[in-house]
Amino acid sequence: MTSNRYVTLGTGRQVTLGAYVAAWRRVKAMKPDAVIRNGIQWFDQSAAEVLRQFRDGMHDRINRHLPGYGKGRRWAREYQVSLLRDCTAIRDFRQRRIVRSGSGLELPEMQRRYPDVHERFRSREW
Repeated sequence: MTSNRYVTLGTGRQVTLGAYVAAWRRVKAMKPDAVIRNGIQWFDQSAAEVLRQFRDGMHDRINRHLPGYGKGRRWAREYQVSLLRDCTAIRDFRQRRIVRSGSGLELPEMQRRYPDVHERFRSREW
């Protein structure tokens, strides 16, 4: 009895590992601006877009095997968005690009790590 190996695409569709590898090879052999009809997302896409999606999926499958993947609050979308906003604010402050005022940094970790930036945002003294 043989067991078939499957790859589940982001759309939920399952394909055999052989078909998946063959698709990779076909897309890699194409020119980047070649149009693929009914690509991975069921609409016309360039070969470069499809290859990028293949790579993103491969990295996602690799990362899901890491111990602790997806556990804890730092995987939540809200946390990631707050972290992005704080990082952008700190970068802009350090490069003196944008002057911000308001309630300071959002995440307690960032407030502890960058107390000068946090206090400056809170005090509104520019």
